Parts: sequence; C-alpha cells; structure tokens
Amino acid sequence: MFKICNKIFLFAKKRRFIIATTIFIGIAGVITHKGITSYYAKNYYQTGNGYYQTEEYREAISKYEKSIYYDSDNADAYLGKSLAYYKLGEYRESIESYERAIRIDPNNSNVNLAKALIIQGDAHYQLEEYQKAVDNYSQALRSNQRKNNDSDNAHAYNGIGNVYYLTKKYQKAIENYSQAISLDSNNTASYYDNRGLAYYGLQEYQKAIENHNLAITSEPDNATAYYHRGLAYYKLEDYENAIDDFTQVLRLDPNNVYAYSERGFAKISKKYKYSFSATDGYKSAAEDFTQAIKLNPNYVHAYIGRSMIPLKLGHDGTHKNAVEDFIQVIRLSPGSIDAYENMFEKHVTYNYSWNGYNASWKEYMYDIIKYTKIILNNPNEASAYFERAWTRRYMKDDKGAKEDFAKAKKLR
Repeated sequence: MFKICNKIFLFAKKRRFIIATTIFIGIAGVITHKGITSYYAKNYYQTGNGYYQTEEYREAISKYEKSIYYDSDNADAYLGKSLAYYKLGEYRESIESYERAIRIDPNNSNVNLAKALIIQGDAHYQLEEYQKAVDNYSQALRSNQRKNNDSDNAHAYNGIGNVYYLTKKYQKAIENYSQAISLDSNNTASYYDNRGLAYYGLQEYQKAIENHNLAITSEPDNATAYYHRGLAYYKLEDYENAIDDFTQVLRLDPNNVYAYSERGFAKISKKYKYSFSATDGYKSAAEDFTQAIKLNPNYVHAYIGRSMIPLKLGHDGTHKNAVEDFIQVIRLSPGSIDAYENMFEKHVTYNYSWNGYNASWKEYMYDIIKYTKIILNNPNEASAYFERAWTRRYMKDDKGAKEDFAKAKKLR
C-alpha cells in the first residue's frame, strides 16, 4: 500500500513540474516574442528616419509601415509617415497618419506637437480646407505659448495670413504677416513678399513695392519677389521698371511662363509704346508671348496678349493671327471671353482700314467676339457661324472662314 501511495505522490510531483515548466516556457516565449517584435519595430522606425533624412520619402513610408506591422501602437512611426506623405504632396494621407498618431498617444513626449500641428495646417491649406488649416495653426500657437519657439510661431502666423489672403481679407492677412516678420528674422523674405501681395490686394501698390523691396534686400535672388514687384509697377503704369523686374525674373528662372507673358503685356501697354519704335517694341512683345506659349501651350493669358499685336500694328496679312489666337483662347477657356474683351478694349486703341473697307480692324474683332459669344450660348446658331466666317475672310483668316462656312452649311 505504501509503495502505491509513493508512486502516486511522485507522479503528481512530476506532473506539477511539467505544468510549471510549460507555463514558464510559455511566459518566456511571450517575453521573447515581445522583445523580438519590439526590436524589429524600433529598427524599421530608425531605418525609416534615415530614409526621411536623405529625402527618400517613399522608402521611409515603407519602413514606417513595417515598424507599425510589428507595433501597431507606434505613434512615432505614424507621425513619421505623416511627415513623409506631406513631403510627397499626399496631404490627405499625411493628415490621416497624423490623426492616428495623436489618437494613440495624445501626450507623446517625443512629438513636437506645435510643429506637427503646423504641418497639418499646411496640409489642410494645400487641400483648400482653410478653416481646418487656421484651426491647426491656432492650436500650434497655443501649444507654443510657454516654449517661446519664435520660428514655429512665425510659420503659424504666416499660414493664417495666407488663408486670409486667399479669402481676400487682406487687412487681417497683413496683421498676421507682420506678426511673422516680428518673430523670425531668418525667413523675412517670404513674409515681406506675402505682405506685399496683401497690400497689392488692397490696391496699395506703393506699399506693395516697399514690401517687395524689403524681400529682395533680404534675399537678392528671390525671383518671386521680383515678379510680384513687377506686377505692382505695372499697376502704377511704371512699365519700364515692370519690364526690368520681369527680365530679372527670367535671369533667375529662364522658364518662367508668367514673367514672359507679363513682360509682353508691359511692352504693349500704351505709355511704353512711345519710348521706342512701335514695330520693334510690338515684335519684342510678340516674342515674349510666343515663348510663354512654347513653355505652356495651354496658357490662355499669353494667347490673349499675342492676339492684340497684329491689331495694334495694323499690318496686312497679320490679322488672321489675331483671330487664330482668339479662337484658341475660346477653345482652351470659353469662360475667358469677357476677360479677353476687357483686355482688348484696354490695349487696342487704334483703328486701321484695309483695301477700302470702311470697317476698322478693331470693329472686325468686335464682330468676331460678338458672334463667338452667340455661338457659345447657342452652338447650333448657323447665322452666327456664317457672319463670323465673312468677318474672318475680311481679316484674311481664310482657313478659319472656310471652317465657319462649313459649319453654317451643316447646321442649315
């Protein structure tokens, strides 16, 4: 009997040992697994940071996602993804990753909350979600109240100013740009330039020029500031200085479509005409518009400008080019016809006759605009095509006339 009891005792003792060992191995396995996953999560996160620093943002995102695979609550990795997506211009993805990071750890000590909020403000701004952008910038300013981070605060004020500028609240924009200028002396060029644009919006062109001057003084190779100052000079009818500024833009940025086009307009403006030979001046303007069109074949403003030149010169055989450019404007942007008409009225102030016809080139072009408006409102109006065809023939646009006659015939 004693032997039987002893065997039972030894069996139970052995069984407890097996159970205890199994539990120990299980716990150790869990601990080991957590250690391994933690190691991989940290390693991939650091690798992602390396790719971010070398501006390989897509690779950075890939590594951050692998870090998240091993640690789904890795707020730092989500924040890294947010920053990388922002750099790639994928703003919606940036916002989503940022929001996930904050949900996981709202008080993450490793996160510069103000800077992250500013980046999200920038992302919302790019997505034209302006109120959300202002909310983020304002939160960043509140977060930075005790940290005295002037650079980040300046960025936030500048962002709020940009929103006010786009919504045409120019005075509020100026107030915020002024705050940015007072806080950060290292980025004043862009802040002065932005404040200049706000004064431009208020039609205070001299103040705009003064701010662009400060931007250029701070950053002499700032092509954007020269361009904006050129626009202000143009509004003041100081065409010589406008042309000089647009020329400087092209020295700094040879493929700037807008500078070519605006320089062309400055050259054909009324006061500038008297400072040199009309033919040479208009030819130079035509070259600017043509170069702008070469750089961007869909840039409507350049076609509008180039179409004015034959009408101002009044040379036989060139007026068909004006019609061709006008038709191209309508093809690219039907809604631009009113802007074209306004520009036409401003720049075409001289009348010329041709081969005994009493109508002037300006009047012919008015007819082209009138019949085109009718066609835009009613594409099946055969008489409008027919009348426009005759006008195009008078202007030696034989190809265009033939097309309009054919369309009129088809509709009748």
